[in-house]
Amino acid sequence: YGGFVTPGIVDMHSHAGVYSYPDDLFATQDGNEMTNPTFPQVQARDGFRPDDPAIAQSRDSGVTTMQILPGSGNLMGGQAFRIKLRGSSVHDMIYEDGRTALKMACGENPKRVYGSRHQTPMSRMGNIWLMRKKLSEAAQLRNAQDAWCRGDATTSGRDYPVDVSLQPLVELLRGRALLNVHCYTVGDLAALVHLSHEFSFSISAFHHALEAYKVPELMRENNITVATFSDLWGYKFEAYGASVRSPRVLRDAGVAMALKSDHPVLVSGNLAVEAAKAHYYGLGAEDALRAITRVPAESIAMGHRVGSLAAGMDADFVVWDRYPLSLGAQALHVYIDGVDMKPPALGEERKPRSTHVPTFSALQRERAVAGGACELLSSGLRDENATSYAFVGVRLYPSARGVRVSDAPSAVENATVVVEDGSVTCAGAWAACPVPAGATVYSARPGTGAELSLVAGFIESASEIGQVEIASEQATYSLAASGGATMRAIDGIRLGAEGVGKHVHAARAAGIAGAVVYPAGGASSGPVGGKAGAFRLAGSSIAAGDAYPVDYVGISVRVDTSAGVPAAIASLREYLGGMDWKGANRSTRVLLHEHQADNIAAMLRLQREIGFPMVIVGGAEAHVVAAEIAASPNVSVIVAASNDQTPRLNSPPMGWNTRRARESGFHILERAGVPVALATGNTDNARSLRWVAGLAREYGYSTAAALALITSSPADAVGLPPGYGEVRAGAPAALAVLDGDPLSFEGVPAVVAIGKRIECAPRQL
Repeated sequence: YGGFVTPGIVDMHSHAGVYSYPDDLFATQDGNEMTNPTFPQVQARDGFRPDDPAIAQSRDSGVTTMQILPGSGNLMGGQAFRIKLRGSSVHDMIYEDGRTALKMACGENPKRVYGSRHQTPMSRMGNIWLMRKKLSEAAQLRNAQDAWCRGDATTSGRDYPVDVSLQPLVELLRGRALLNVHCYTVGDLAALVHLSHEFSFSISAFHHALEAYKVPELMRENNITVATFSDLWGYKFEAYGASVRSPRVLRDAGVAMALKSDHPVLVSGNLAVEAAKAHYYGLGAEDALRAITRVPAESIAMGHRVGSLAAGMDADFVVWDRYPLSLGAQALHVYIDGVDMKPPALGEERKPRSTHVPTFSALQRERAVAGGACELLSSGLRDENATSYAFVGVRLYPSARGVRVSDAPSAVENATVVVEDGSVTCAGAWAACPVPAGATVYSARPGTGAELSLVAGFIESASEIGQVEIASEQATYSLAASGGATMRAIDGIRLGAEGVGKHVHAARAAGIAGAVVYPAGGASSGPVGGKAGAFRLAGSSIAAGDAYPVDYVGISVRVDTSAGVPAAIASLREYLGGMDWKGANRSTRVLLHEHQADNIAAMLRLQREIGFPMVIVGGAEAHVVAAEIAASPNVSVIVAASNDQTPRLNSPPMGWNTRRARESGFHILERAGVPVALATGNTDNARSLRWVAGLAREYGYSTAAALALITSSPADAVGLPPGYGEVRAGAPAALAVLDGDPLSFEGVPAVVAIGKRIECAPRQL
């Protein structure tokens, strides 16, 4: 057959069925009973919806077993349960072995939920005190039960002591419960370990635990599994100290390390991609696969049944269309208990697409380029004032403005690109671009086998880079919750002066050289958000020379449905209808932040009525009205998968207003003749942008065409000045040099050059 086979994926932290699709409906959200911070007696199985569409989607992607947990709003959130993704009811799916599985949480979540109500806990002190209080009560109940069983005189004539609100904790104290703790920081991890010693119970797993890599010995010595993310980070302060090297550090220290989804935070079906990213950042391939199979299976006490391929194990396995840690890998067949849960349709033929086993590791190829700043170890491999330099012997993907994605120019082999005073002066074949005297030359380092590709620096066109540093902390925002027609997004850009700005660093280290930014993040409380702009990710501030801010690329609007869609369209008709679209505003674009197809259609009618150029930003359902968009003059789409932090081509169909989303949405639009670009739509995930574009090749797009989706196409969509998003003489220098395939896990950013700033071997945080 020629395919790759792995054990079925085990997701040890999922909320599928309790946070069901559509996830923006009150009716489907049953994962948190946030009326009491200590509520161990509630059971996730009682709120489980077995027909949650996410379950079938996850299974089709290779997930065969899940642990379904309550949420983390409470200190003690309740009881988890384990399922196989086969059957039509919880009774068919559940795995029972007589053990209780508990969920607790420490840190920010409980104190935010209850502190905002002026209840205990509103601090970490309150968190631990309430846990200690409840555990003390459980210990008293346990002692009373033991006394009754011994027949102590004090229990004579009394019934066996029972308290259903405490019994789950009694099971924990008796060593009969698996404890899963949501915890992030070193301080919180240590506090829970101390509590476990105080009451003599075991912690089965710390979940998330993004700072566990700083104290791996604490995890190892207490035999605690760390169920973490590969690179999800930054969304709150306790996630701000994360590192992409965490999985490797933990594994090298002998810690049992698993990767999980926290579905729907990450879509459970993308766990193979998470394992691939961990491998990219240095974790061994076998360890990466074990992190989504054997390790989680053992942590949830199912390792004797699932997670491995061996005689006597359950026949849960996946047949892949290619190496499972490759970008775009798809499950061809998913077997649970020997039954193919993803059988081919009548007449459908499924065959593996590739038997190639890639070799990649960003950590092994950091010195791919020789010359200039790449030799300046004492300066951190950076040159902040490179006035004249050239890249020689590279494969050049020049991109080109004003052409369809499918018509993007092909690569130029053995090319030279020359930069002087921050601008490209020549880009083309080696013979046509002589290197000026005195220019610093960069080329593949001899003996490394490096194969260098040079591309236009990528453009993230739908995130809040430079505007929001920590999503849960308003103090880190520079944008406003509500907009206004005169407000400019560019006035609030923070590039990272004085050591802040991790998101700018992470994006730049992944080859992103520019960003389009929107006032109020495109999500203001009213219909008009203000003026969008753009900047390059260089310099210490927006006033620095290399930042090249573009003050105004268009007016940011949304269909504000709080008063109903007709009222929202009427408000926009009044505002946009009052602008002079043939005179002063003839080059102004309306940047519509919208996913829902019918709202997009309503705006298309308004666009034709008034006659303004429009860019749809988001566009999860835009493909539904692809023909209407194509028939409307001067309308383009930036498809941004803003609902997930794993590389994907569109938002998953998670919500009521995105339930028609499809991965192929951008392709449907492009084939209809709609100018289309791709974005991550997520500041924390921006560094995955090139992998998002890489997935476009699954639909037959060439590497050059896929690169255009994140370079020239977004530049065209928002009307950036000529030269942005392409590599040609006269263009401002915004370049990324990668060793290997620029759009897969086999390629590694080797140099990022923006203006006069050159950084070699850029490292992720």
